[in-house]
Amino acid sequence: MAKLVHNVQKKQHRERAQPSERRKLGLLEKKKDYKLRAKDRHAKEAYLKLLREKAKNRNPDEYYHAMVNRTTNEDGIMLEKEEEPALTEEEIYLVKTQNATYVSAMRNRDLGKIRRMKQALSYGSEGKHTVFVDNETELETFDPVKFFKTDARLLNQRENRLKVDQLLDGDLKNYDQVFEKTKLDTDAEKLKQLKLLKSHMDRAKKLQELHNEIVISKELTKEGEKEKLIGSDGKPYYKWKTQRKR
Repeated sequence: MAKLVHNVQKKQHRERAQPSERRKLGLLEKKKDYKLRAKDRHAKEAYLKLLREKAKNRNPDEYYHAMVNRTTNEDGIMLEKEEEPALTEEEIYLVKTQNATYVSAMRNRDLGKIRRMKQALSYGSEGKHTVFVDNETELETFDPVKFFKTDARLLNQRENRLKVDQLLDGDLKNYDQVFEKTKLDTDAEKLKQLKLLKSHMDRAKKLQELHNEIVISKELTKEGEKEKLIGSDGKPYYKWKTQRKR
């Protein structure tokens, strides 16, 4: 038996709106709105209760590795350490190019210092002092002690060669002490310059190795099939497969 269906339009039961004198306060809260608000409030209260229980039962000696990356602000809110955004391949390639350029510039600066220091040291040790005379008579009667106005024991000393008046004006009246002191000062200065030269050479060597590593790591970011090989000196190197250019 077929059911009777009332096709007549039913009356719509609408919710009561906010009274006109309270319209400024917004829409009238309905029961469904209250249920959502109450459910959210109860969930927050339950979570706070759980946190209080955890704080009450917390072991003061406990430690987690994640604590290292966490800090709190002025309000005591836990803050996570922000991770730096990952760089793209193009950005990594650009950074490595800039690093290689900087390392190369530093190495070139050290090489310039090494070249100048070597020239200064070689000039001081191997240089010759040439004296020009007008005729053969002056050449035969040439006296280097009188020409340089110094003592005969200081002729072989090319650096810091003191003159006679400087020796007489000095506090040390014993010539032997003066000669010994001058020689010691010169040797100490040479030793200091040699140590500085060695430090610059070691630094230039390390910078060259670092530059090679940066260049290799930069080339490895490029596309292409490559193979890692070990050289006769035990150091690895890479060989790329030849590709036909279209």
